[in-house]
Amino acid sequence: MQILTSQLPRQLTLLNTFLKCAMKAFWHRRHRGPRYANWSWLMESVADVTIDAVPKREQMTADEIRELFRRTAVLPVPTLATIAPVTLGGVTGERQTPHHTVDGRVVLFFHGGGYIAGSPQSHRLLTTRIAKEAKAVLYSMAYRLAPEHPYPAALEDAWRAYWGLLEQGVAPQNIVLGGDSAGGGLSLALLLAAREAHLPLPAAAFCLSPFLDLSCETAAIQVGDLAARLHANVHGNEAASEQALADYLNLHVLRYSAHAYLAGADARDPFVSPLFADLRGLPPLLIQAGSTEVLAGDALQIAERARGAGVDVQLSLAPHMIHVYQFLYHIAPEAEEAVREIGRFVQNQVRL
Repeated sequence: MQILTSQLPRQLTLLNTFLKCAMKAFWHRRHRGPRYANWSWLMESVADVTIDAVPKREQMTADEIRELFRRTAVLPVPTLATIAPVTLGGVTGERQTPHHTVDGRVVLFFHGGGYIAGSPQSHRLLTTRIAKEAKAVLYSMAYRLAPEHPYPAALEDAWRAYWGLLEQGVAPQNIVLGGDSAGGGLSLALLLAAREAHLPLPAAAFCLSPFLDLSCETAAIQVGDLAARLHANVHGNEAASEQALADYLNLHVLRYSAHAYLAGADARDPFVSPLFADLRGLPPLLIQAGSTEVLAGDALQIAERARGAGVDVQLSLAPHMIHVYQFLYHIAPEAEEAVREIGRFVQNQVRL
């Protein structure tokens, strides 16, 4: 894929793709009805944009995936927070300060992107809103990416960022970890590493559509379950059954990302796949996912295992939402409620 070097071409490409998908969604809804009862025309259009953009083949490159995140970074972001560069423990990132904060409350955020893509810039639309809802200063960190920097580079950087906050005098009980997709998995891996090192744990963590099983076996089971649901529904509502697998994230991308990050490491190592970890002693968790996304199984299983280990877990599955649907708070009520839920969770866990 040719990598464009300015924002304008990316914006025009994104606009052109959206217009095509908007027409496709209009035709689909007119002739077959909405894919899901809770999907608006705009939601359906945006879902099509994401589905069309993501590679659906075994062979791909990290730069193809990174270009998708570069396009996300050119989306207009509401002025919800003041953004400044920051370095924590030698790891660069952004300090996002909303207009109204509670002094001392901090969110340490790790972006998604399969450990191979993404940046603080690509996630500003989401992170600035989380900072606003949480009334917290949010640190969004640019950890090193695979394949150039495979495991354990991301976890090392997450550790250094957390340690950097502690060195600055931030009390661990005032910190909430958070992340989406791979960043959600990284947040849990950091909790496990801190627990093993007897480092003071943060107050809580929230994980949005977390990628927790890098063997991808859980995701494969989820896809198989959705496919079976589609097959069983062939005599039902055609529009609904046709879209049972309507998530842009697919197994090809997951497997490529996992392979790049692992670089020969054991996929069942709990520090890369927290789904296989002993979760005892972890702080409260908020897990959010779409009910029909490819990583819904990861979310369900981590919630079940954490509860079995005595962890306080809040699980929210949004009906028919796509991977990291929280980005869509402007167009989907489920996403709006999700970001508000994150804000309430952070405020409840860090009361100052």
